[in-house]
Amino acid sequence: MIHDLFKIGIYREHLTLNNEELEKYCYDIKQTQDGISISNKGGFHSENLDTNDTEIKELMKQITSYANVYSEQIGYGEVELSNIWCNINSYKDHNQLHCHPNAKVSGVYYVKTPENCGEIEFHNPAYHVLQQSDLSRPNNHYTSIFWWLPAADGVLYLFPSWLMHSVRPNMNKDEERISFSFNLDNSRK
Repeated sequence: MIHDLFKIGIYREHLTLNNEELEKYCYDIKQTQDGISISNKGGFHSENLDTNDTEIKELMKQITSYANVYSEQIGYGEVELSNIWCNINSYKDHNQLHCHPNAKVSGVYYVKTPENCGEIEFHNPAYHVLQQSDLSRPNNHYTSIFWWLPAADGVLYLFPSWLMHSVRPNMNKDEERISFSFNLDNSRK
């Protein structure tokens, strides 16, 4: 009998928000900023957004609510939003392998996800060990070096900030993938 000792939970929730308004907001931000480069290869990565912007108030409220449910389950306690930014990725734009230091919970909310726009990919913390192993049964929950989850309109993913992840290239030549990424940390009350 196998006992699964160590697990990494990824929280998934579908939010019902006005994605057309959020998409417009992201394009408006792109008009006013040059953007920054962190893990992104191509595409637009905004600076941290103003958390007083009314256009993202409901998004931030729902992120915080679900993040606190998740955070309690994984043992981090109460968290609050530290920062949030938007991403607009065109053809072949992607994010290289990274994590989010100085936070407890991180996540992504997908506003617009056309076909073949690129999935989020999580990398096994035992990546280096598994890479050296001569495994006869690759690509299951025990042996996979990485695991991807689909990008879909209205989907919120939450994960521990230390978990290494990347975003596959947007292979849609005609439409952009639009998302918000964010970090949460313990409340500073």
